[in-house]
Amino acid sequence: LLEHLLFHGSTHVADPGSEYYRAGARHVNASTDQDFVDCYALLPAANLATGLWIESDRMHFLEPTLSRDNLLKNERSIVKNERRLRLDAGPAGAVYEQIFAALFPPEHPYHHVPVGSMADLDRITAADLRAYYDLHFQPANAALALVGDLDPRAARSLVEKYFGTLPATAPPPAPRRVAAGLREERRVSVADPADRERSIMLAWLATPAYA
Repeated sequence: LLEHLLFHGSTHVADPGSEYYRAGARHVNASTDQDFVDCYALLPAANLATGLWIESDRMHFLEPTLSRDNLLKNERSIVKNERRLRLDAGPAGAVYEQIFAALFPPEHPYHHVPVGSMADLDRITAADLRAYYDLHFQPANAALALVGDLDPRAARSLVEKYFGTLPATAPPPAPRRVAAGLREERRVSVADPADRERSIMLAWLATPAYA
């Protein structure tokens, strides 16, 4: 839900999508994973400053968007529709969600899919979003990747111009580690109401990344 709100403007950038496309950008989008939210854009190297301006502004100046109750209501409805299409419309989505629930205990952050449940989406408030944004959307908790035909010194100067003025804050606390282990085989069965397909999905816990 917060990812959607990132595209509705910030204090100094009323419409980030339009600004990007005026700068010749393509493939402007974002995605949300269990571990991160990433925003990305492909744009001409000569217009790098525009991209850095947009991203720095919505990293620190999203307050006007988070305070728009009608916008929150509309985007909540859109995200719920995305959930219906991707998870609730067929057995594949239901299996995906239930496998995460079976692999990880309820207190583990991977137990839930990132989009949340319908109850989550109904319950979340603007204050919840603002608190999450203030804690996580800050330079101390971000990685910036610039790839392409760039002059490194000039690019660094632009990064310092647009991000160096943002106030420094402490990074969010490290997530509480929760052990994830299966003592026995678990089986999840999901029926397809239309009886269109039959499939088997196998999943298991592997060594954590970077171990």
